Amino acid sequence: MTLYEIGQVFKTLPSENQGGSLAFFGCWLGGRPDGVAMLKSVSHNQETLILDFIEGERVEISSPSDIEVMEDSLIIWSADSVVCFWDSFDETLPSGERKHYRFEVADDNVYFSTNHNHSIAPLKGAPAFEMAWYVHPNFSGPEYNRERGKMRR
Repeated sequence: MTLYEIGQVFKTLPSENQGGSLAFFGCWLGGRPDGVAMLKSVSHNQETLILDFIEGERVEISSPSDIEVMEDSLIIWSADSVVCFWDSFDETLPSGERKHYRFEVADDNVYFSTNHNHSIAPLKGAPAFEMAWYVHPNFSGPEYNRERGKMRR
């Protein structure tokens, strides 16, 4: 799929599915799947898909591929890198000072860096990106669980 086609998948989701809890390589934004980031816009430049959300979050996914839309979420299984930017505590910071999680894939490993005080450990084999509009209560903790082609039950 081209970046344009992947963007169209996001844009054609039903309105009730145009947001959800965000995860990157098995790590929930905020530590748990209890927040809902509502999609504001989808764009791309060269090899990067750019997702902007209403409360200011921004996700940049480089070379995304292997997209899957399930009953409970939209998943991108593979990417060269994923960066999530956000502001904390209702602050709007200059772009260079925004909090970020950065995931880079190299040599079949996922490397993580951040300027936030909460470090996380990416899971090898987990999707590069997930926007989950429904998470079963059995999976509402910080642990991440996603199998290809299956809903969480």
